[in-house]
Amino acid sequence: MNSQPQLKDFAVFPKHVGVWQGDWIRIDHNAQETTRFTGLLTQQIIDNQWIQTNEHEFPDGKKVTQNFVGRVTGTGRVTIESSDPPFSNYSMIAQEVADHLLVFDICDKATGKILATETINLVQPNQRIRTTQSFSIEGVFQGVMLIVEHRVG
Repeated sequence: MNSQPQLKDFAVFPKHVGVWQGDWIRIDHNAQETTRFTGLLTQQIIDNQWIQTNEHEFPDGKKVTQNFVGRVTGTGRVTIESSDPPFSNYSMIAQEVADHLLVFDICDKATGKILATETINLVQPNQRIRTTQSFSIEGVFQGVMLIVEHRVG
């Protein structure tokens, strides 16, 4: 019998399966907007893994794609990795903390220091608000990112 928790049976992760589109706004430590771009995220559960593709488009026309794979590491807990820089240098652990809320800790693989903490709040079945607090490797606050997304598929 398989004792590994099944991602499809988690309380929160399955609610995020689908295609999400939204605006990403970066704000520096002085509360000044520094960057704004759009993102299209595809999130799936395949073979008990979290499969995610982020497609970003910037105002200058630049496009960036990032791929992530998450594996179950406990009940309500997923460790996410990427082979795409800069995320290949990070370890990311996501934890369900309420029936609508995920919290991610993003750490530097070399030092183990937290570089960011992200919350993903599913405020409606098809709307979520994400906030990320970012820090330097020395622990100095760098800024926040606000992402407002709607499910489009």
